[in-house]
Amino acid sequence: MKYRYQATLILASILLAACGGGGGGGGGGATGSGSSSVPSPSIKQTYSGYVIDGYVANATVCLDLNQDGKCGTDEPQTKTDASGHYEFSVVGASKDMPLLAVVPLGAVDKDHGAVKEAYTLSAAPGGTIITPLSTLTHANMRVLQLDRQAAENKLAEELQVPVSVVRDDFIKQSHAKAANQARMVVAMLSMFQSRGMAGKDLHEQLLKNLQRSEIKKLLLQADANRLQLDDSDYQKVYGLVKQAIEGTENPHPPVDPKPPIDSKPPVDPKPPIDSKPPVEASRRSIRSRR
Repeated sequence: MKYRYQATLILASILLAACGGGGGGGGGGATGSGSSSVPSPSIKQTYSGYVIDGYVANATVCLDLNQDGKCGTDEPQTKTDASGHYEFSVVGASKDMPLLAVVPLGAVDKDHGAVKEAYTLSAAPGGTIITPLSTLTHANMRVLQLDRQAAENKLAEELQVPVSVVRDDFIKQSHAKAANQARMVVAMLSMFQSRGMAGKDLHEQLLKNLQRSEIKKLLLQADANRLQLDDSDYQKVYGLVKQAIEGTENPHPPVDPKPPIDSKPPVDPKPPIDSKPPVEASRRSIRSRR
């Protein structure tokens, strides 16, 4: 009887362990941890952060569930307030999805005024500060298949700025060079998006143009002491980037063909000077004289 009782206790312990009776961890907000990227439908994810070129008011921030680079009507979303801040909660959504910030015409940039060209920014999964530089980090991760740290390090090296301004709020850090570079990236984004690019296609185009020599030159010179962009004149920046991109897309524009300088107009043919009249005509002339 004693052995049978012990065996029963052992069997009960095994069954309890198999059913998960020992407990487990749970997920929290957008940066919470868990064993699965898709939380239980009862778990609420909270997303809170800022949209920054300057701090942008009236931008639409959404969770890009289908990763098409657009905020669909069925995707969780909200708008930024006057300080560029956003916050929304989602029940049962995956934390491994990127965030988008759609900045429309009429949105207000706290530092640069009314937005003149629409554009969209993004932040890779786990990021909540949405900036032009976070968009480039997301592009590196998506196109080059890099992890976040490697993508941020690569971008910081290319732009010659600290990793902290790539990852976080460069305005709060008073980093003029990063702020000027961000304006240039916005100019590129608005240009490509006006051509209908979005999602991965947009990211590929961004990375491709970052390798253009003229774009590199502009980005590396984006220092308030050398390239005077403190006033953040968007049209000036847009023009610089457009000139750099279109200049390298068409390095040798077609020229209307022109005739050679020494060419001469055609001359009507004339009979040779020493030509002689036909024989029959000469005979008639002689007879008439007689």
